[in-house]
This record gives sequence, structure tokens and C-alpha cells, in this order.
Amino acid sequence: MFLTTLPTWQAAIVVVVLPTLIAVTGPFAVRRFVRLERLQTNNEVAGFKFATVGVLYAVLLAFVVVVVWQKYNDAENVVSQEAGALAAIYRISADLPPEHMKHMHTALDGYLARSTGFMRNCSTSIRRRRATW
Repeated sequence: MFLTTLPTWQAAIVVVVLPTLIAVTGPFAVRRFVRLERLQTNNEVAGFKFATVGVLYAVLLAFVVVVVWQKYNDAENVVSQEAGALAAIYRISADLPPEHMKHMHTALDGYLARSTGFMRNCSTSIRRRRATW
């Protein structure tokens, strides 16, 4: 939640620049305080450790991709169900008396205008943010 309240340039510094600086200065700090002989004894094991970390990262990334894809599919299904329900209500309301049908169609049109207007406002806001990057 903290990063979502920051401007884009500050979030980029926190997410990209600071970890990069830590990653770059880490080896210099280790070389300064740990002798070369000690580092050479650990050199044979380092490859296996890096491979293990790489595999764990790949598996974690795969799980993240799967979860995001499932959430996308769930959202798509909900939107399809809502659109189908609105179409059914619109068709069913044709059997109502004319004054009720007109009121129902006006209410449904207002709901659709508000919901699609919300999506247009969201996409416009996203485009504005991308333009400032």
C-alpha cells in the first residue's frame, strides 16, 4: 500500500534504484571484510546455491503468473455474467407495461453509462500516468 501512494518517480527509486545500489555495493563490502582464501573455499558450493535459488525463483514466478492469470479469467467471467444478466433483464422488461418498461430501460441505460464511464475514466487515468513516465 505504501508504494501505491507514492508518485511514479519515487516508487521507481524505491523499487529499482535502492535495490540496485544495495546489490552493487554488497560485493564490495564482502570483499573488503572477507579474505580471498575464505571466498575460494566457498566457490565450489556457490554454483549449486545459485542454481537452487534460480529454481526457487522460477517456481515462485510461475505460481505468480498462474494466480494472476486465474484472477484475470475470474474477472472476465464475472463481466460476462453481468453482461448476460443485464441483457436478460433488458429483454424481460419488454413484457412490462410501457411506463414500467421505459423506467426499467432508463435505469439500465443509466447503470451501463455509469459502469462504462467508470472504465473509461480508469483507462484515461492510466494513459495519463503512462504519459508522465
